[in-house]
Amino acid sequence: MGTDDKTAVIAKNTESLSEKIMGLLFLSVLGFLVDYIPELIYAVVLWTMSRNCANYGNAGKCGVIAVVCSFATDVIFPDTDGMAILLGFPAAICALVCEYEEYCGHQAVLEDIDPEQSQKWDVLWKWYIGVYGITLLSIFIVFVSAEIASVVAGGCAICLIIISITKIVYLYRTSKILKNITEKSTGVS
Repeated sequence: MGTDDKTAVIAKNTESLSEKIMGLLFLSVLGFLVDYIPELIYAVVLWTMSRNCANYGNAGKCGVIAVVCSFATDVIFPDTDGMAILLGFPAAICALVCEYEEYCGHQAVLEDIDPEQSQKWDVLWKWYIGVYGITLLSIFIVFVSAEIASVVAGGCAICLIIISITKIVYLYRTSKILKNITEKSTGVS
């Protein structure tokens, strides 16, 4: 096989390999983005709900900031500890404020319509912040006993899953309550 033939074979193989690597690059970027797109959409939807309640606008703004900071920390500066701390702390604070404002928004919207469900949002927030606080406390418990800290952190993880599922149920109930009010007021069944 002559030099020109070898070059042609190498060129053909590298062209195919180049396309496949570009595909891997696309999938990698898409993989990073897919983690953040639902959170970003959720935050934008909250933001658009601000005409119904100011809490939703606050939640949306904080949610967008949290997603952008998290994205920058994880994707743009993944190996920079200083940037992780610089952006990670505001992301965590904004995510917490977003959650709080969202719960307050649901509570405020339902306050006169369905006080019972409104109160459930308040209780769920208290559970959320309590578990969040205990999770942070488990960081310090590590210095006393790693075993106790891991049990506490595991318990908190289970509680956060339960809270997340409860939030989904409450979102469904809230939507149904508001839909029923709309149907009653418009006479549509």
